[in-house]
Amino acid sequence: KMARSYDHLISKDGRYWAGGEWPGNLVALIDIRTGQLWEIPTRSPESTPAEGEFDVEGNAWFGSRVGLIKLDPQTRQAKEYAPPNGGGVSTPAVDKNGEIWGGNSEEGQLIRFNPRTERWIQYLMPEPFANTTRVWIDNSTDPIAVWYADSEGFIVRVQPLE
Repeated sequence: KMARSYDHLISKDGRYWAGGEWPGNLVALIDIRTGQLWEIPTRSPESTPAEGEFDVEGNAWFGSRVGLIKLDPQTRQAKEYAPPNGGGVSTPAVDKNGEIWGGNSEEGQLIRFNPRTERWIQYLMPEPFANTTRVWIDNSTDPIAVWYADSEGFIVRVQPLE
């Protein structure tokens, strides 16, 4: 059913491949060991799951027009999480604490989501440096540092105080 995939994720253990349909509302999962393929619809019809990565628990996280989408390979279920202010999330990355970071460019923010508590923290970005094109986590710092590239070519570093 899926015409094309936007971004291609490999789980940290090398077992799964995942990708999101752009535009559309499907996430695909392949068990690399068995070759089994699942195409799983998201709740929102035009969620457009795109870039992301796997967390340490093996879940794939995608940015989308509706926020974050988590794909659980064990249950083969997709779940959507919307930021408090709405808008999409771009290029999510997972830190060593299991929190998900991504751009919320429509609102000029970098967002942080804790999947265990479902708590969102929103960081207002300086203009014009708010249109994230890629997020990278530096887990070697304490607390972690988050870097992102802006669509205008700027690089921004955020290090939360807590």
